[in-house]
Amino acid sequence: RSAELAKVLETRLAATEIGKGLIDEATRRGMDGAQRLRKTLFEFIFAGFGGNAPGGALALFHVLKIIQKNPVDMVPLFKRDPDAFVLEVMRLRGGGGAGLNPVIVEETKTYKLPTGFEVIEKKGNWAFTFMIQGNHDPEVFGGTSKSHEYARVFKPGRENAYRLLNFVSEIRDIRKCTNMTGCEEAPRFCMGTFLALRLNAQIANWYVQGLENASQKQEL
Repeated sequence: RSAELAKVLETRLAATEIGKGLIDEATRRGMDGAQRLRKTLFEFIFAGFGGNAPGGALALFHVLKIIQKNPVDMVPLFKRDPDAFVLEVMRLRGGGGAGLNPVIVEETKTYKLPTGFEVIEKKGNWAFTFMIQGNHDPEVFGGTSKSHEYARVFKPGRENAYRLLNFVSEIRDIRKCTNMTGCEEAPRFCMGTFLALRLNAQIANWYVQGLENASQKQEL
């Protein structure tokens, strides 16, 4: 039954101007247009339901726990800029996405980290990129002094906030794309990027309102 419904949706989408445009563009790039449309449809459905469920929920868990742990300080900080607050929580704690699908290493390589630690990838092994570790990179988030300590500080509204990697591509690059199917600056990214951010900010705002209402009742 699910396959039948998917086929109906795919057929209807293919008949629209947007669907025709996607098929034509995919064909122009040397792809199978109909297959690309089918994959894009699946990706959108996954981003809206499958991906944002665990990834968005994990981010929301961290957002609410930080507020709950210290409401006196965190509620005013959240209300000052909810979007910046959510971004910073996701940068430090995760949520949204974790990285890319596993791949088989094509050649043996050794990577030396700034700390001196060496990582060896051996040909034939499985490898996985855990993107959010880059959110602690002092070269990007360490301020003018490129400080490890500053990169670990919870600071909503910090410079380079839109360079976090929870959504595979940097948000500043995703915004350069005219649609959610990618562009040269961000050829691959999470299609649920802005949905996850919006939902987190809205639900957290509802939570904060509840805290404030409960506090007012106690005062009465």
